[in-house]
Amino acid sequence: MNISAVFLDRDGVIIGDIGYLNDPKHVRLLPGVSGAIKSLNEHHVPVFSVSNQSGVARGMYKEQAIPLVHMEIERQLAKDGATIDGWYWCPHLPQGIVPEYAIECECRKPKPGMLLQAAKEHSLDLSCAWMIGDKEIDVATGGAVGAKPHSSKQEQKLSIPNPRRHLPHPRSRKPSRKSFRNRKKHQSLLVLSQWSG
Repeated sequence: MNISAVFLDRDGVIIGDIGYLNDPKHVRLLPGVSGAIKSLNEHHVPVFSVSNQSGVARGMYKEQAIPLVHMEIERQLAKDGATIDGWYWCPHLPQGIVPEYAIECECRKPKPGMLLQAAKEHSLDLSCAWMIGDKEIDVATGGAVGAKPHSSKQEQKLSIPNPRRHLPHPRSRKPSRKSFRNRKKHQSLLVLSQWSG
């Protein structure tokens, strides 16, 4: 079974989590992320970011600031030949102070609205997707749609006896057959990067 897509939380998984990031100059990619995403790109596995951005509803920054941050992430990833296929974010929070964003919605994690939207727009089978995040709500979001959830903070063994069952072959390199132990916060992404062999 091939992986149909990998969904990544943004803050704390792709970039450092400094809390309510809204200035591109503070974007810092986490170690190993570029290589992991590039590996998925090479295996033709779509990569999406799904992120709660309640700072908008809290009145801390405008929603227009979010794509600017994503553009900077894309710029830094591009230096290593990696790319994100799509960005999804939820600006809502029922307790927010900005009326148009202070609502109950279906997109705020742990609700799966962002994953469902991506699946609709890109014809994805979510039962064959992965959801990687650093919080319990990320794990719950993946589980809600049958995706394989993985916490980047959880220490666990990922046994992959035959990566060919999971990832389509890259054009030039064969995946290796290995088992990896997640000993670091971001080892889940580093595991993915190792699949390119």
